[in-house]
Amino acid sequence: MAFAIDRRGIPSLRSFARCEAHAAKWRAKLTSRSAAVWGNDCLPLHAFKDKAKRLEWLEDSQAWACVYHRSHVVTYYKDGRVLLNATWDSVSTRIFFEELCPEGVWLMPTRYGRAYCIGHAQDRWDKSTYGDDVEWHEVNRNIDDKNDVGQGLLIDEQGVVLNPQPWVTKRTVSDRVRRKEIIAKMKPFLTWYDAMTSIGQSMRGVVAGAEQFEPSSWHAGTVLPVTNKGSTSRLLVLFMEDDPGKDDEMLWRRACWEQFVGCFSRWETIADAQYGPHNIPTVRKKILEIAFKNYDGYKEITKTSPPGEKP
Repeated sequence: MAFAIDRRGIPSLRSFARCEAHAAKWRAKLTSRSAAVWGNDCLPLHAFKDKAKRLEWLEDSQAWACVYHRSHVVTYYKDGRVLLNATWDSVSTRIFFEELCPEGVWLMPTRYGRAYCIGHAQDRWDKSTYGDDVEWHEVNRNIDDKNDVGQGLLIDEQGVVLNPQPWVTKRTVSDRVRRKEIIAKMKPFLTWYDAMTSIGQSMRGVVAGAEQFEPSSWHAGTVLPVTNKGSTSRLLVLFMEDDPGKDDEMLWRRACWEQFVGCFSRWETIADAQYGPHNIPTVRKKILEIAFKNYDGYKEITKTSPPGEKP
């Protein structure tokens, strides 16, 4: 079993100056034995034996990188800039980032991925201002192995983003035009369903006899494979025929029975009360939803949010 790292073992550096002070403290502790593993440019964050969490000096960039395993999660530059790179979507990376990132920056989940949140209020960079004056920037920015500044989210000392980019997300939404077409083709079935269930306000009118109907007698091309509660079920293609035949009513009953039984657990006995009106809209909705799912009732769209705005 994997566990998250203990945040008590990570110092809250938060700035280049604190990184310098932390490095000086650990350089003074170096011995001939520990120097064989560590050095002036690669120092532990918490303990000599913990090689996964360390502080590395980048001479070419004049910066301290806070490293977790192989990722430069936060990099503090001598000129005050900070590079954020919490790309690994794990609990440990989040904890590591939250303890080492600058004040006023934190990670937040959204419906479309994770985001760096940068708080601004009254000319102060303040984490407590969440929800008032906050910039949102996506986390996954295709960071390469060289930790290129142009790939991460780069901010200055005041929290101003130096390389803003729009947040492009793909979302699955309802295709209303296609759904109207599906419902139009299903009209004979829906009319029958509504009429049969309205008589007596019971599910019995649309499921009676279907439990004895053997699926092996279904005609080829009239069924769809559907996963229902972990087992393979079948939903009849109720609207493929422009002129339904006489046998379609039993097929319709079987489709209703399949979804009606799916309302309960595997070992639950169907009581008389469960045929009541409370399950009528549920079964109707389930049949429509499966039809929408299998016949393009959804479409994928791409939305672009301006830099800094919440997606």
